[in-house]
Amino acid sequence: MPPVPMAPPPPAKPNDPLRSFPYPVLCAAIYLLVGFCFGWWHPGWVIFFTIPFYYWIVSTLEADPAYQTWLVERERAAQDAARENASTEGGAR
Repeated sequence: MPPVPMAPPPPAKPNDPLRSFPYPVLCAAIYLLVGFCFGWWHPGWVIFFTIPFYYWIVSTLEADPAYQTWLVERERAAQDAARENASTEGGAR
């Protein structure tokens, strides 16, 4: 049997800041803050129900073509700014 050709892996793209944000840690911090400061331990646990909604909203945003365009433009602007800073730093003083 001939070997089956495999597709190359997709190029690695940087993590989206929304996807890499530690939202569950923030929820835990808010829960502890609300519990210790106000004694709302029982109603405070409801904050953990927001974790799936956060990731659902992030997935919806990542699938939006306008958001993807904005990310590309932001990356391009950052690269242009870095190039500009590199060219001005190397100049005569």
